[in-house]
Amino acid sequence: MSDEEGLPVGLRDLAKMAARRGRTRVKRGLSTTRTHLERRQLEQDRKDFWIRLGKTAMQLTEDGDISHPEIDRAIRRIRELEDELNRLNASNASDDLASPYPSD
Repeated sequence: MSDEEGLPVGLRDLAKMAARRGRTRVKRGLSTTRTHLERRQLEQDRKDFWIRLGKTAMQLTEDGDISHPEIDRAIRRIRELEDELNRLNASNASDDLASPYPSD
């Protein structure tokens, strides 16, 4: 037996069921992706606020508005890291100038 579209009876029902299942999986996937993107954005926002808080604390400490030994220690470490990065950047710049070949 066939239906009006020429499909065997039962095959049409299987096709409809597969299509419904596919739509459900796509919707679930979109929802998961949306949630994942929202979570990543919230984590990035939180990270940005932590950075802003750190920079604010550093500026307030340097201005003498606040004082705490742990903040002072963290600022010293940041300065050490900045000095090390500057030294490495200067070293790389002088290496690039001394080399007759471009670096990658």
